[in-house]
Amino acid sequence: MDYPHLFRVTYLIKLKLADKVAGAGFFVAVPDFLKGDPYVPEDTSRSIQDWIKEHSAEEAFEKAKVVIQDLKSKGFSAIGAAGFCWVRVTGHVRNL
Repeated sequence: MDYPHLFRVTYLIKLKLADKVAGAGFFVAVPDFLKGDPYVPEDTSRSIQDWIKEHSAEEAFEKAKVVIQDLKSKGFSAIGAAGFCWVRVTGHVRNL
């Protein structure tokens, strides 16, 4: 299986991208939907299936709703998103 979005290195790349977007004058929020717990394939005590159970798309979707509501409460009316490939989450976020 290939899950590059789960790895910390990808998260660090996203932070660099967020810095560039912020540097262009945009407000940027980078929520940690992985709860500071990226998948580590070298950690043989936890399988990818176990990790996924602990980081559900549904949980991330609920957290995304909170982030979006917080941004709206701060007066933002146009919100863009970039992220990893939990298709159900991005589909739901578009509909908020």
